[in-house]
Amino acid sequence: MKKSKATKILEKTAISEGVTVAEIRRGIQEAIDIAYENRGESMPEFWGKWKNRKPTIEEFIVATNKSVLAKLKFGS
Repeated sequence: MKKSKATKILEKTAISEGVTVAEIRRGIQEAIDIAYENRGESMPEFWGKWKNRKPTIEEFIVATNKSVLAKLKFGS
């Protein structure tokens, strides 16, 4: 089975940080929870993708990865 882009990112991050994938997942989930609870009206185009539900870790990684790449590409 082919690994998803998000899984590869999680694994590479765990290796580079010297921790387990589970630890990376816990940290990302905590960040998602905090950001979601405090999103207010900020970034409606980003949070609107999930129609008032919290994204999964994998969805969040893919969305933020695309957002960062777009900013790098267009210099925003």
